[in-house]
Amino acid sequence: MGLSLRSYLARTVHSLVGSRLWTKVIVRADFEKVEAIRDRSSSDLWTNWLYLRVNGDVLHLFVFPGNMLVTEIANTLSTYYWLQWKEYRDPNYNIPVSYVLPTLEQKIKAFTESNLRDLGTLHVAILGYAQCLFPSQKWYDNFSETSCNDIFVWKRFTTRNGVRIAFIASKHAISGDSVADMVRALQKLCKVKTIIYLGFVRSLCEDHIPNAVLATGNCSNIRGHLLSWKDPIQLALYMARLENDPLLENLHMLMRYGVHHHLPSALHATTAWVKSHSSYHWADSDIGEAALAAFEGDTAFGYLAVVAENIITHKGPPLVMDDKELRKRDIIIQATRSVLKIFLRRCLTIPREHLMWSDIMDTS
Repeated sequence: MGLSLRSYLARTVHSLVGSRLWTKVIVRADFEKVEAIRDRSSSDLWTNWLYLRVNGDVLHLFVFPGNMLVTEIANTLSTYYWLQWKEYRDPNYNIPVSYVLPTLEQKIKAFTESNLRDLGTLHVAILGYAQCLFPSQKWYDNFSETSCNDIFVWKRFTTRNGVRIAFIASKHAISGDSVADMVRALQKLCKVKTIIYLGFVRSLCEDHIPNAVLATGNCSNIRGHLLSWKDPIQLALYMARLENDPLLENLHMLMRYGVHHHLPSALHATTAWVKSHSSYHWADSDIGEAALAAFEGDTAFGYLAVVAENIITHKGPPLVMDDKELRKRDIIIQATRSVLKIFLRRCLTIPREHLMWSDIMDTS
């Protein structure tokens, strides 16, 4: 990752993990633990929840059941301790980090036995950073403090012509193969017809400024196979252009279309990797997985992603977002709202006067 490695570790490693030296760290998948601790480094996100248990000088980290999440956290901690040892030459930083991958049963049960079962049939599910679209509302009020199965919260409504739509957020870090598992669970439990994923990507284009570009597309290279799909977002925007929709104003300056590449971990974005993937526009661990699961389940799929980091220029968000960065992020979130409004009006054949963004914001 070059110069951005230390800043990535500073944003990613949990503050309590690095607060003392351990004889061993074990990462395993199990969200049915008691103590939830939210890290100080992600004040603008919900998805940095960890469960910790201390057994003497051994630290146990429990995370959501996902192969990529478990290995990502273990590899990140190993890299963090290696850099600490390299800098201080202190043998106490030679801390072994091991991990235990979740079983297939754990991965499936995490979703099929969750409160996703309560959603009912859906035509459209909007996943990812959906909570950013409703900043003034307290989504956590719907969580049970005692049930480990209440891991999702949503804003759900039905349009006048019967289209059922839900914006779904999670209190756990869900990424990579877990996003695919969530898509499959929605297909099974909710019979969902369309998935829109809202995420964050790392750009491979030098001119992309973090927090100032909204990425989308209909093609992803996942595990060496190029997957393309009919994108409902692009269709909606095409129809909007034909009608000279005023919502399109300024979107052309913020949105970029490109080809996505699957990146299991940010730690894989070495200088050599970046050079060999220069024909792609952005990368992350989630979009390709979600697209493949949607494709296999005959579900329409589209994505909108904020460029959170540029791995060519090594520019990314600061540890604490200043007013300038927050204003840039707000503009991108507003652009996301505009695109979603266009999508909901057109691809779902919803009359213009029947669905306004204010209607969504006021829905409980």
